Amino acid sequence: MQTIEAIISLFFVIVIASVITAPTVSPHLDDSLYRLQIVQDSWRVLYLKGDFVGITHDNAVFKRTTIEDDMDTIKTETGLCTFMDGTRFATSCRGGQVSHQLTAVIYPTFVYDQEPERIKFSIAK
Repeated sequence: MQTIEAIISLFFVIVIASVITAPTVSPHLDDSLYRLQIVQDSWRVLYLKGDFVGITHDNAVFKRTTIEDDMDTIKTETGLCTFMDGTRFATSCRGGQVSHQLTAVIYPTFVYDQEPERIKFSIAK
């Protein structure tokens, strides 16, 4: 009988000790692959819509407004701001000195004035 009581007591001691020593805060979830997938998908959407076809110095302003309209749609769907070379070329978040927390960056190449140009395409909160 004492053996059974000792086993039951040991079981409860182990259970209580594991509950006390268990971490109460969940570990940080690494969502970097998700953020990278979002920035790549955003670029792919703009590319497949044909926003980068035939960009020249002469029609850059017209193309910029088309690209920014599509970026605004992406911002509405994801809640994230998109940037092409910061705010130099196109962005969905114009508005002065508002700071953004950069979340993911890729460096795709597109043709500008019939020459390949590598740009910084990023998303931010």
